[in-house]
Amino acid sequence: MLGSNGYARPPGTPLRTAFRQAKLLCGSQIVATLLCATVLATAAYFELVSLGFLGLGPPGMELANTYFDTWNKHDLEGLRGLFHEDVALRDWDVEKFGANEVVEANGGIFEAVPNIQIEVLKIHESTGVVSAEILVHLNNEAKDVLKVVDIIEHSDGKITAVRAYKG
Repeated sequence: MLGSNGYARPPGTPLRTAFRQAKLLCGSQIVATLLCATVLATAAYFELVSLGFLGLGPPGMELANTYFDTWNKHDLEGLRGLFHEDVALRDWDVEKFGANEVVEANGGIFEAVPNIQIEVLKIHESTGVVSAEILVHLNNEAKDVLKVVDIIEHSDGKITAVRAYKG
């Protein structure tokens, strides 16, 4: 089927259908055009945000999952790349500030407990914050497992704080 401009167009595309409905509801082609343009711009904006464009960095949940994967590999340089230079770490044993100190603290954990691994049970995201319910498997002879909640703050695609609560 050819449109009035001579180009082929599918008869029932979702955009065309939405435009017709908007035109019927609004009674005006101009208002319908503005409404469709607003919907498309909003959808494009959220797609760009979800893909990590617009300077917002990767979404928090993706960043947190990358953090846990990197942590499980005991990859200190990978962790350093995820941390903001002023990152803060606080758990039941330590409180460290700055990427170097936080990476050192993680290195100390990996040395002391070489088979340690994290299992993520649940993860939730809010603006700038991810909370994760995790099990920390020490993988020692006693088969110790710690129940922990990590609160991970982030900004511009970097982790700015990690607070861990045991219990």
